[in-house]
Amino acid sequence: MKREEVAFFGKISAAMTHDIRNVLAIIRESSGLMGDLLSLIEDGSFKYHQKFHSLVGTIQDQVNRGVEMATRFNQFAHSMDEDLSDVDMNELIRRVVYLMQRFARLRKVELAGAVGEQTVSIKADAFFMHRILGECIALVLKGVNEGATVTVAALPHAQGLELVVRTDDHHWPPETEAGAVEEEIRKMKDALAIWGGSINMIADTSHSGVSILFSRVPPAAQPG
Repeated sequence: MKREEVAFFGKISAAMTHDIRNVLAIIRESSGLMGDLLSLIEDGSFKYHQKFHSLVGTIQDQVNRGVEMATRFNQFAHSMDEDLSDVDMNELIRRVVYLMQRFARLRKVELAGAVGEQTVSIKADAFFMHRILGECIALVLKGVNEGATVTVAALPHAQGLELVVRTDDHHWPPETEAGAVEEEIRKMKDALAIWGGSINMIADTSHSGVSILFSRVPPAAQPG
């Protein structure tokens, strides 16, 4: 998509998720009122008291889940607001890991972000950073075995900043996926080169995965 198209998509998505959160807030308040009314009824005087009380609790839990989903997607939509901004990498990891959880569940894999207390930031296109990190997570998830763990972390590096997506599955990538993984990495190299970034496969005695290096000073060229 062109930059203008991305910005428009982000604008509409942000507006819609804001309205969705308002709808969920009304449902939360209404279910809370139902719970209050149920608490006024003496046990035994209403046959379905416990069942309704349980249903109210379920509604509240799902509303909370929906609010979290809408909030994360709203934040993602706002990543399309500007071409360049200061990107908090710890928050980026939290958000993208959350947004990618469904893909991890389908693979029966644990996906987690290793976020430290120290703020790690870089000036970049926030939407591009979401995209490239999500693609790296998807790439690693594609070939891991069930029960594996995939961890995402941002680390200071001599060149600027390193994003690491790694798994404890020593057999990643499997031979059947090796060619496809190499092709995806080649495509990402081309995209990252515009931002002065690079990507490489990593493998040691305990982990396998991919590593992305970014310069803290973005180049003048920007993706169209």
